[in-house]
Amino acid sequence: LTLLPFKGSESKWSKGLAFSLSASQGHMEEDDLKTTSYTTAAQTKFWTYGSGVLATGSKDRNSAELEWLVGPASLRGGMHRARLGDLQMAGMEESVTVDGWMLSGSCLLTGEDKPRSGPVVPMKEFAPGKGGWGAFEVAVRHEGFEADRELLKQGFLTGTNQVGATTVGLNWYLNRHMRTLLDFQNAQFRDSVLVNGSPIHHENVLTFRFQFDF
Repeated sequence: LTLLPFKGSESKWSKGLAFSLSASQGHMEEDDLKTTSYTTAAQTKFWTYGSGVLATGSKDRNSAELEWLVGPASLRGGMHRARLGDLQMAGMEESVTVDGWMLSGSCLLTGEDKPRSGPVVPMKEFAPGKGGWGAFEVAVRHEGFEADRELLKQGFLTGTNQVGATTVGLNWYLNRHMRTLLDFQNAQFRDSVLVNGSPIHHENVLTFRFQFDF
């Protein structure tokens, strides 16, 4: 459910404000969670259920998000919670709650308005011979993950129950169909996690992506 209470406003400061809520509920019948994991942007597994862990109860998810668009700038934030009612392993039974949150901001340096949905359309498409270089955007995001630590102690899973990550990025929109994304992320783990058999407490990753939208 998404609400845009000031969409018809003449004020640029309020018409881009939106609130979103979502929820789901289900039931699992002896779903095997073996090797089910949460991963970072570098695909590092930091929360992995062990062998013999079964989910046999309810599965609930709830989210709340805020978005604010003002001209070329955007601000987004959200909180998310997932709960598995019954996990079973070797005669033990527990529930687990996983919380996540994020806050991000971006700004189009070339002055285009940031759309809520759909592609960014550069005012001057990439055409060097005609003086066009597309649209450029800087972005930053901070996000966190936290879950029940007791499950680690009891052996239901391996990894860590708390992660924080900060990402900075530069996006280049050549035209409405083509864009490149360059991101640098630093992730911090409360407990060490294993990568190729070696423990790490943090990681840095640089990613590049070329995307064609049609």
